[in-house]
Amino acid sequence: RYQAQSATLELADDTAPDLAVLVGELTEVRTVDAQAGRLDNVRRSLRMPRLTLDEPLIDRPAETITYHEALALAQADGSKQVTDAAQRMVDRTLLLGRRILGHVNERAASSVACLLLMLMGSLLAILNRGQLPLVVYFWSFLAAIAVVVVINVGQRSTGTEGSWLIGGLTMLWSGNAALVAVVFLLYERVARH
Repeated sequence: RYQAQSATLELADDTAPDLAVLVGELTEVRTVDAQAGRLDNVRRSLRMPRLTLDEPLIDRPAETITYHEALALAQADGSKQVTDAAQRMVDRTLLLGRRILGHVNERAASSVACLLLMLMGSLLAILNRGQLPLVVYFWSFLAAIAVVVVINVGQRSTGTEGSWLIGGLTMLWSGNAALVAVVFLLYERVARH
């Protein structure tokens, strides 16, 4: 008798649908003599090349069963664990999609913010040409910190479960909208002078 910590089974031959041929691998295997009740040896792994099952694994091939049909079959069999696992998988997939959307928008907003901050710094340098450069650096730095914080807060709220997706994306891009307004105001002042 074999006792193992874990095992993996792979389908080796699926040409005959009524007879499945599996390849198995056991890890951390203990071989026990069932009649004597003693441990014979311990192996790190044991490969079992051809395992056959007397009965078919499924009635229909998996390719022909849709996701909703599989859930209906699981519910008909009374398998609450399967339906709960399927729902968790759907929820996690949706959350992953939200996180990806948040990260993509964060990177896009950061690149747009870099361009806008350069424009703002240039306009500030023109307006404050008689003063020290530290004045321009100071105001540009404050604007950059504010925009980075707003973008990060928007990205986190976009990728959080249960939060409002449109609200998070709006917050994420609101820092750039504020920078566009500041750049237009500074441009108007420069154009007047």
